[in-house]
Amino acid sequence: MVAKLVLLFLFGWVGVAWGQEVIENNSIVYDSDRKSNPIFDSLNYNIRENHRILQYHDPILYLGAFPIFRPASERRTPLEDREGKKGYWLEGDMNYRFDLYKGAYYSPGATRPLRVTFDAGFTVRMTRDESSPLLPTNNRFGIGLDYMLSELFKPKNSSINFWLTVLAHHYSNGQSKTDFFHEDGLRNNYKNGDFSTNYIRFLWYISKRCQHNNLFSAGLGYQRDGGVAGPFILAEEMKNGHYGQNRLLLNIQALRIPGFSIDDDGNTRWLTRRTKMSFRTEMSLILDQDLVGISTTNNLYRFGAHNYFTYFPAEKGRVGLMVKHYFGRDYMNMRYDDVVNAWMVGLTIDMNRY
Repeated sequence: MVAKLVLLFLFGWVGVAWGQEVIENNSIVYDSDRKSNPIFDSLNYNIRENHRILQYHDPILYLGAFPIFRPASERRTPLEDREGKKGYWLEGDMNYRFDLYKGAYYSPGATRPLRVTFDAGFTVRMTRDESSPLLPTNNRFGIGLDYMLSELFKPKNSSINFWLTVLAHHYSNGQSKTDFFHEDGLRNNYKNGDFSTNYIRFLWYISKRCQHNNLFSAGLGYQRDGGVAGPFILAEEMKNGHYGQNRLLLNIQALRIPGFSIDDDGNTRWLTRRTKMSFRTEMSLILDQDLVGISTTNNLYRFGAHNYFTYFPAEKGRVGLMVKHYFGRDYMNMRYDDVVNAWMVGLTIDMNRY
């Protein structure tokens, strides 16, 4: 044990000594010890703006209070205690893309437009039932990749960008192997059924910046669910045509970019602030030909849509207000056979604010 501590100390000392090496080179344009690096900032400006555009399309983190979920179709079996029979106290979604690699102006040409992320997070919903239990959570983790295709050949100062996003995620509710279906066999086991799938998602985005302050974008994509091996398997019961393994995706967003500007009328100059505000809709359509109907109507309910409105009162603040509406199959894992209309208001957090 002592020997290991000595070796650790030696390696640490060598690292510090190596890091203190002084190099006199006037061609260096970036110095992490300087508060201002104007040359570096100028060279890296376009790449930095590209990464900002990518981050404007990251998942919306929120905490909604007293969410309202109403069945859009008559349920085959009513909700029970611990399933949200009396409603819900809150719902939170905390999914974040952690940067593993971000290209810079000095990166090799092929990797300059690239961002690689580790994606992880969860969704929780607390019921108003006896003892206010949490429903089995949505747990997601995996790898994400964004590639700014327009960086390779777009005209200088163009306001149009397009890029490819690829996500490979494991998605489960963290439950052990238990009965998948409710005891009556008419619907899924919402309390502790074992839900597990994996998906790969491809999205092709295009965005246009208008009047410098507004960003409009649309993304068209495809998602395929399936199993891999080991813990990354697809629950056997999800292969029966109820869940759907192929989806067409469409995302649309209108965003007002936050910031400051100095305006004048020739005589007077004043500071104008812009707060961040956005509307986003994320839609999906199940494509499977063997999809099985759900609810008492036996309808397929292929379509689902998340609609978000966010507003940040402070132009530099990270916490804002959020309003969300959802229609479609419930997005809480095992509850995908329950069709709902949902509304909620709450707080949103922007972890990417500059």
